[in-house]
Amino acid sequence: MACMHTQPAQRIFEPPKVPVFCVCEMPYNPDKFMVQCDQCTEWYHPECLKTSRKALKSQSNWRCPECVRIAQLAAGAGTAAAGHVAAAAARDGVDAKAQQHGKQDKRRKTAD
Repeated sequence: MACMHTQPAQRIFEPPKVPVFCVCEMPYNPDKFMVQCDQCTEWYHPECLKTSRKALKSQSNWRCPECVRIAQLAAGAGTAAAGHVAAAAARDGVDAKAQQHGKQDKRRKTAD
């Protein structure tokens, strides 16, 4: 009878992928307050933006620092810059907002 050598199955631990938010790129935690940008709809922790809940509550229309920066650039360069980004994104089949932000939509990004 021939001796058969078997190797144990190799299992690699792969934790579940979860969506991440904010500049800290952490998963949602119901115990931590978050605020949503009225322009890009991304969620942020006030402490990560070096602000407070009180400061945020006083604003009726809040935009994240990246959306404010993009608006300032577009205002300084005129609407042609924003149109150029949208046209290039449409040509390349890329989401214009993701291209303007220089990153992918974090709601789709997952923690490894």
